[in-house]
Amino acid sequence: MKNQYCIAIIVVALIIKFFLLAFQSFAAPESKFQPDSYLYMGTEAALFSHSTPGIVDPLASFRNGSRSSPGYPLFLAVFHGFMRIPLEGILFIQVLLTILAAFIVYKAAIQIDPRMGFVSAAIILYSQAIAIYSLMILTESLFLVLIALFMYYFIQYLKNREIRPLLISSVMLVLAIYVRPGSYAIGVTVAVFIIYANAHANIKKSIVHAIIFLVTVYALLGIWQIRKYMTLGDWAFSGVDQTSTGNELLHSYAKSAKLHTPGMTPVQYYLFGIWSCFFSLMARPGSLKYFHVHVLTAMGKVFGYLWVAFSGIGLIYGIRKIGKNIYCHFLLFIVINYVCGSIIGEMWNVGERYRIQMEPFLAVLSAYGWILLISLIEKRSCIKATGAKI
Repeated sequence: MKNQYCIAIIVVALIIKFFLLAFQSFAAPESKFQPDSYLYMGTEAALFSHSTPGIVDPLASFRNGSRSSPGYPLFLAVFHGFMRIPLEGILFIQVLLTILAAFIVYKAAIQIDPRMGFVSAAIILYSQAIAIYSLMILTESLFLVLIALFMYYFIQYLKNREIRPLLISSVMLVLAIYVRPGSYAIGVTVAVFIIYANAHANIKKSIVHAIIFLVTVYALLGIWQIRKYMTLGDWAFSGVDQTSTGNELLHSYAKSAKLHTPGMTPVQYYLFGIWSCFFSLMARPGSLKYFHVHVLTAMGKVFGYLWVAFSGIGLIYGIRKIGKNIYCHFLLFIVINYVCGSIIGEMWNVGERYRIQMEPFLAVLSAYGWILLISLIEKRSCIKATGAKI
């Protein structure tokens, strides 16, 4: 019976995903495009056209300080340009990628505790933000799979402390950064965590593993940077590295205080701003407003906030009971990095889209909290029942 409920929950999630895909295709096809979509498609078109015989400069599409990195445009060039799959087909692939990401998160979670697998996968499957952005020509779905693979292999490394899963996790992180360059600095912070995780056992080994991870990540990223410098004279990994978005936390008071917090002092502005942006990042479920159907938008809002409440309860309790669980330390460490990076880099611009990059880590942490809560409830129920009999 329990397995039947699990299967039903998964089937309902898949029905919702493919219903939204079909509805969008017929009722709101324009919603697949966001401002960044045209950047990726322009880069994809240039990459595809420069792959023809006799042309040897595929980086020409990255001239003029393009903010794009090559991962997602290459994905589009292969499937949309070379294989001639229409954009609706690309969205179908992206929906499949979100399902694959849920499976990878499931596999990662059961390495920590088999009881966590289903809840972790369900949180990913029912994430409204993931569902919405998989229906747009944006990087989120591809990045989600790659960062989930990084998480899976790094948890495997923490289990056995072997080089092989460490190397695979570093490659997965590199591929994820090629899709979304905002994660470029994560390699350094993960190297710090490797030392933290292993120092109590063997400090020399922990340093060696951290160096191996660092060298692998930044050598593979350096291939692109060197090629880009040779072609364009630009060392930056992407335009994001050198272009101000205008939304940075530091020195934002003069630019944003009158708009967002009129009358507040700088101290009040930054305290209120950081808290507001944190709440926006972690609590906004995503909106179905892009489909232009009021009833669907309202239903999405109700369901979305229920999902946020469910995952949030597990997350808060999981963090509270994290103890010495090194796997959860890793998950929380990555979440903190993404939260800080998002708020510092984008301030008032953060929202549910920026949370997608850390959804795999949040899902497993939330599942950890829920299995502890369920165990606590069952224990108290057992004690109560026993006491009643006595």
